[in-house]
Amino acid sequence: MTLGNSFGGTGFVSVLMLVVTFYLWFTMSIAVLVVMEGTSAMLHSLRLHWVEAMSKHFMGDGIPFEPFSFKTMLEEDEGAADFSG
Repeated sequence: MTLGNSFGGTGFVSVLMLVVTFYLWFTMSIAVLVVMEGTSAMLHSLRLHWVEAMSKHFMGDGIPFEPFSFKTMLEEDEGAADFSG
C-alpha cells in the first residue's frame, strides 16, 4: 500500500508523515494525469494539422502505387527473358 508505512506509528510524527505522504502522492498523481492529457491533446492537434496540410497541399504527381505481387514479377521476368533472346 502506498501509505502503509504511515499507518503503523502513533503520535504527531505519524500524522505529519501521513499528511506529507498523501500530499506528495496526490501531487504526483495529478502531475502524471496533466502530462498524459497534454500529450494526448498535442498528438491530436498534430494529427489534425498533418491531415489538413496534406489535403490542401498534396499533389499526387508521383508514381502510382502498385502492390507487391509475385505473379507480376514472374510475368515481367518472362517478358524480359523473351525480349533478351
